[in-house]
Amino acid sequence: MSRKHIIAVGLLLAACATLPYLFGIRHGFVYDDHGAIEENAFLLNPAHALRAAALLTLGDSTVIDGQRPAVLLSYFADRLLWGLNPVGWHATNLLLHTLAVLALFSLLRRWLGGERLLAPFAAAALFALHPAWLEAVQVPSYREDLLCALFIFLSLRLSLARRAGVQWLAVLMMIPALMSKESAVI
Repeated sequence: MSRKHIIAVGLLLAACATLPYLFGIRHGFVYDDHGAIEENAFLLNPAHALRAAALLTLGDSTVIDGQRPAVLLSYFADRLLWGLNPVGWHATNLLLHTLAVLALFSLLRRWLGGERLLAPFAAAALFALHPAWLEAVQVPSYREDLLCALFIFLSLRLSLARRAGVQWLAVLMMIPALMSKESAVI
């Protein structure tokens, strides 16, 4: 398959991952967003990002999502980039969802043989459009599922690499997956 075909399929998948969710990008914060993002005093101090990165929040029950440092670090990044503008937070979730879809497509292409596009495309499109992802994509405080899926797909894809030494990156990608959601251990 030519590189142009693969790029075209990737762009089509990116459209599948983003277009259905664009209607919600201008919505405000909802549900747990209020407590986990807007009213979360821990996110007010950028120095706390170092605590999350050093995994010091894992046992701290006073920190919302403290057991999920990758999620916390993504919140700090959004807070730095967007402040409390929900549009930016929604855009981050859309980006994470799109990257997860493309990572799944890449994984399935590698798994099934690089020339086959239909089955990997269909599976990735189903993943992109499946209603089970609605809350994770539309609600910024539910992004742990997006982060976990993205890092698991990257880990699996890297585990199938042919170049020596790349498999270690697969192991490293599981760390942020586990730091996003506990179910990554499965």
